[in-house]
Amino acid sequence: MPGSARAGPAIAPMIRKSVRTFLLIWLPVVLIAFRSLAPDDREGADRVLLLYDRDLQALEQALLHFEADLGTTDTLSWFMDFRACRTAYKRIEYLVGYQFPLIAQRINGPALPEVEAADFHETGQPTGFQVLEEDLFSPGVLRRAPALQKEIKHLIAYTRILKQQQGTFPFTAPLIYDALRLNLYTLAAKGLSGFDSPVAFQSLEEAVTTLETTEAVLNALGPVDAAFRVQLQYGRSLLLAPGVTFDNFDRASFFRRVYQPLLSALYRQQQQQHIASPQVLRAVKTDAESFLAPAAYDPVFFAPPGTRPATPALVALGNALFADNTMSRGGRSCKSCHAPGKAFTDGLKVNRSLQRDEGLMRNTPSLSYAALQPALFYDVRVDFLEQQAHDVLFNKAEMDAALEQAITGFKKNKTMRKAFAAAFPRHPDPFRQEHIIQALAAYQRSLPRFSAPFDRYMAGDSLAMSKQQVAGFNLFMGKAKCGTCHFMPLFNGAVPPFYDRIDSEILGVPGAKDTLNAFVDKDLGAYNHFKNAIKKYAFKTPTVRNAALTAPYMHNGVYDSLEEVIDFYNRGGGAGIGITLRNQTLPADALQLDATEQRALVAFIHALSDQ
Repeated sequence: MPGSARAGPAIAPMIRKSVRTFLLIWLPVVLIAFRSLAPDDREGADRVLLLYDRDLQALEQALLHFEADLGTTDTLSWFMDFRACRTAYKRIEYLVGYQFPLIAQRINGPALPEVEAADFHETGQPTGFQVLEEDLFSPGVLRRAPALQKEIKHLIAYTRILKQQQGTFPFTAPLIYDALRLNLYTLAAKGLSGFDSPVAFQSLEEAVTTLETTEAVLNALGPVDAAFRVQLQYGRSLLLAPGVTFDNFDRASFFRRVYQPLLSALYRQQQQQHIASPQVLRAVKTDAESFLAPAAYDPVFFAPPGTRPATPALVALGNALFADNTMSRGGRSCKSCHAPGKAFTDGLKVNRSLQRDEGLMRNTPSLSYAALQPALFYDVRVDFLEQQAHDVLFNKAEMDAALEQAITGFKKNKTMRKAFAAAFPRHPDPFRQEHIIQALAAYQRSLPRFSAPFDRYMAGDSLAMSKQQVAGFNLFMGKAKCGTCHFMPLFNGAVPPFYDRIDSEILGVPGAKDTLNAFVDKDLGAYNHFKNAIKKYAFKTPTVRNAALTAPYMHNGVYDSLEEVIDFYNRGGGAGIGITLRNQTLPADALQLDATEQRALVAFIHALSDQ
């Protein structure tokens, strides 16, 4: 971890990048919204900023108090201080995460090193509350006092940077509503899964703080809708009900009966007050009522800059090209390895190489939700579907493209001539290589459906999932900790609420099923791309949507069933079967799931199959 002497230089580039990101993306929206505000709206926004200033000051004071108590041996006070600091941060998280997402990551990101975006060879060490939490809840906490003091100094430094930025941006009612909504998305996808309280398990009480903060901010803006207040109070009562714990909390019922109606009430209140949503391209559409709504996600966000929504003709051409085997010298089509009936996989451990009689390096990934992730392939080596299509087409082992030959055939085929002309009506030569790649990408962006029983359940159909599947969802988002990597509702590693980066995990996947003489699979994963030691054996977290249809599993297809996969996680990943990796990111502790709980998890994963 960086010492406090380096905190300033390390933080400075980050804050500059965070400010620059805000200026480029948000400031035009802010200024337009600011000019259009009525005087009452501006007064409400000013009251919110006063509330934020007060809560930011309270966080600094709580951290300073914690720092002073670390000079004593009263460890009970340390735990109380930690809780007070976390609560204080939760009161400003909606605004910090919105305006300064990079600082928010440093304050409350996972306690794992990360590859620096500017230089893949550089490793950024973790800081913040989760690092503090691991030290505080470790055995022999008194010996950890110097580490705790160092981390407190980091947090104080971040807080003072936030204070320096006060008044930098003209904050408005539209952006306040937007920030609150995104923070509620974070609450569902990360807060209630235990993602940001992995050791202390303060998730439920911190969820109450988030709900209370939402109400306080809306009160500052103006009158709060009665339905919204009712849902807030109902949610609070469920979270604080006697006997409720992190493990037994009924998240499924909370999301369906409280959370979704709460988001709907927030949406209606914003509409009734004639407060427009920001007009900015984002993964979750800014005018979506809920991030659980089937139409909430915009695949164009994950496309190259300048990409426009695909026309039906372009998608139709992509569909035809997806099934065409003349583009490959080996007579293989995209559909050969990505069968729609198997959620666009092939059912094989690994497919065969076109060049020699051997298997390909990795298991064929599903394409059904590939459009909704900011990086592709198991080793996250490309960012866009266009790059993915190009990479596969020109990989001699996979497709061994013969596009010139294929284009000659397309020009002679009446149906394909018509399809290309319809897809590119204004282009003098529609038969171009880049158009083929563009059409294949457009087709993949049309695949996400959000039509699973889970989606219907969250939309209000209480019978869409069985009791066993509901129990499985609660385990997935709670005791089993699946939701801390497979973020709801995409259930992949794309990090909410902005979805602009995707996590890779080091699980210790074995090269064979043998649990008595286990050995790690030889594939180094993302290390092949990053050439950074912390990425050895790291693989992108894929979606669990439609996973019931995509066996076998893992990057090497080592497991034939979901039951085997869950057993692997239940043991603690590779560490639980005797594989020692210094950098395993999956907690090595056994989950202690009994047979009934494991069956419930399998049942829930079946509830993620589109219908």
